[in-house]
Amino acid sequence: MDRIVCPKCGQRQPRGNECHNCGVIFARYRGRAPKAVQDSQEPPPPGPFWRAFRVVRWLSLGAMAVIIFLILQQPATPPVDPDPYAGERVQRKLDETRRAVQSGRPHVLELNEAEVNSWLGKNLVFAEMPYEVEDVLEREASLEQVRSTVRNLQVNLSDDEVHAHVVFDFHGKDLKLEIRGKLSLLDGYLKLVPTGGKLGALPIPRAALDRAMSRVFNSPENREKFKVPDQVADLRVEDGEFRVVYR
Repeated sequence: MDRIVCPKCGQRQPRGNECHNCGVIFARYRGRAPKAVQDSQEPPPPGPFWRAFRVVRWLSLGAMAVIIFLILQQPATPPVDPDPYAGERVQRKLDETRRAVQSGRPHVLELNEAEVNSWLGKNLVFAEMPYEVEDVLEREASLEQVRSTVRNLQVNLSDDEVHAHVVFDFHGKDLKLEIRGKLSLLDGYLKLVPTGGKLGALPIPRAALDRAMSRVFNSPENREKFKVPDQVADLRVEDGEFRVVYR
């Protein structure tokens, strides 16, 4: 049975409208009901707003845990044909292209997947520089800042798309970034139009990819570095090959 303590004399007794000991009427005592002195009454149940808040809080924590788990995943990178002669072929093709351009002859430079990765491996140096990945994502990052966070880069060519698989450093932890897109030439400048991407195993929204690519390719600090020679008429990936068309 619920019991109550008289607010006037302190007598503990069964619930009622007045005190059995001193006769005070609880509702009139100090102009209020005796609920303030009840020691056995349960608190009121939480309201709908509080229940909804608790549900949202736990759902948010769960979603954050899933996002972190997906980001930390290390999906397998598609293999590239280990062609030991790719580097030699690239050099021969570049020499042929140079001679054609110097003589004013039209020419098409074609590099397959193994040759593109061989060229990247020989010409990209990933420097140790004091930049954090936040600088790259949140600001108009320079190419040097982008390069400073990268630990490895591999390119896969599929039909008319390039798939870039990047391993970069994030506070001492290697994370994987995949960006898919189409290369093009616009007003003499190299462009990459993203078609999809992932950070770890977490898909990246298209709007976020568009903003990131715009920062890299269109910022004043980087734009001129993507200007191609005047002799280049077209640049694209076609049938799984990288092709540069010279006038």
